[in-house]
Amino acid sequence: MAKKSDVEAAVRRTISELGGLHCVVNNAGITRDKMTKKMSEEDWDLVIAVNLKGTFLVCQAAINHMNDKKYGRISNTRRSPSAGTSGSRTTRRRRRASSGSRARSRSSARARESPSTAWRRAPPTRRCSRNVPEDIKAAIVKSIPMQRMAAPADIAAVHAFLCSDDANYVTGQLLYVDGGVTLGV
Repeated sequence: MAKKSDVEAAVRRTISELGGLHCVVNNAGITRDKMTKKMSEEDWDLVIAVNLKGTFLVCQAAINHMNDKKYGRISNTRRSPSAGTSGSRTTRRRRRASSGSRARSRSSARARESPSTAWRRAPPTRRCSRNVPEDIKAAIVKSIPMQRMAAPADIAAVHAFLCSDDANYVTGQLLYVDGGVTLGV
């Protein structure tokens, strides 16, 4: 995700094998769950490289093809257990690198660089949370009004909608898919 030549090759291969590129879902993201004073420069660089630079590189590689065809959808994900809105104060402090690394791409939609762009924000899915200690999982679930982690199907359905013609007039939006966490209930 963080190497331009690899991203461009993947986009070229997709266009070649599938005959075009109509939708991109930027869903790759990592975190290094450490407080700033304990985070190494290498961890910081890796989070920024994957989460920010990777999203940028994928958008950049896809936009030219989509603009040539005058059609395309880009759906970017900012994944977190509600970066800054839930969890303990310590958890929120530890997530600064990953939450801050996703802030850039909405400006692409504002600048009309691509036909349609939407951001989706989601809590961790069951798959993403497999390495999280049970007590931390329980605290996260407790902070979610729907009282459960997101299932992969919950997230996939939102991307399917955003990449469909049903979302034809949606651009540059931030859609919270977080089980109600941002409601502050």
